[in-house]
Amino acid sequence: MNRNDMMRVVGGLTQTTKMPCHSFSIPTSACKKGSKLRKVEGSVCHHCYAHDRGNYSWPNVKNAQARRLRILNEVITSGEGSGEWQLWVDTMVQLMSRETYFRWHDSGDLQSMEHLKLIVAVCKRTPHVMHRMPTKEFKTIRRYVQTVCKLPDNLIVQLSSPMLNDRIKVSHERWADGMQVATTYTNAAAAYADGVKFVCPATVDRKTCGDCRACWDPTITNIAYMLH
Repeated sequence: MNRNDMMRVVGGLTQTTKMPCHSFSIPTSACKKGSKLRKVEGSVCHHCYAHDRGNYSWPNVKNAQARRLRILNEVITSGEGSGEWQLWVDTMVQLMSRETYFRWHDSGDLQSMEHLKLIVAVCKRTPHVMHRMPTKEFKTIRRYVQTVCKLPDNLIVQLSSPMLNDRIKVSHERWADGMQVATTYTNAAAAYADGVKFVCPATVDRKTCGDCRACWDPTITNIAYMLH
């Protein structure tokens, strides 16, 4: 299977100008928790950078996201272990053969436990890649860890706080061990006052990650992003 065929199987990958790697995006309209939070003033999703803003408002980008979501839903419906399920995982693994880092969902979020299982299957078969997955679907993450198994070491889960300037406290939750807490702030002073040790430079004084890989670093337990 050539690369074009592989891209069709999964609906294509995303290449943003900010990040040093490919990613996988689906429509923000499919966000389970995010769709509700978008109606809440003061929430991160109310100011979502990926909801009909910038490049995300372009028809070709929207069409590509819709295509990925349609294929993803078809794979999930086919069931774990089906031919469609295995082909999707195999194809993602092949597409990541030369990747070092990867981000799940520069737009969108987890759809279900089955969606998370697909991602975990890819992570387990790509140990050479550090995967990053911001999410507000805490219940799905918790249920997976408590009822299925521990998440792969090369999957950095960022538990994203739903509200601006409000860092969630999960250090006492065993299921959240090894995960990052990501919070969006209106200014850096608020972040430092909240005890955050690392503020994303790409949202402060530059537009790209550059050589920074903090979001993929398991030793950084909390990270701040400026509203952008």
